[in-house]
Amino acid sequence: MCHLGQGRSGLLRFSEGQETLSLDLVLVPSGLRDRGLGSMLVARLLALADRASKPVRTTARPIGRSTPQILARLVRFYERLGFRVEQEEVDSVMMLRPLAGTEGEDQ
Repeated sequence: MCHLGQGRSGLLRFSEGQETLSLDLVLVPSGLRDRGLGSMLVARLLALADRASKPVRTTARPIGRSTPQILARLVRFYERLGFRVEQEEVDSVMMLRPLAGTEGEDQ
């Protein structure tokens, strides 16, 4: 969890497997979005993944109301952080952030 003071915070939940880290949840309250908090939280996880030499998997899936536009925004968010699309579903997109330095290789 990341606290910004005055009761404001964001949350990132992940799990670790033998070969990958799984980014399970990034939650930033609507009033705090578009300030870089989500990117900062994910960047910390990616640094941990790099130190552990593990790729990171996530499923982009909106919480609550979901539209194609909201899902596309989530996918762009993760792509800016180095994730790539692996599989697209109607209401979610499975993504992978490869090991640092192996972006062109298959994981």
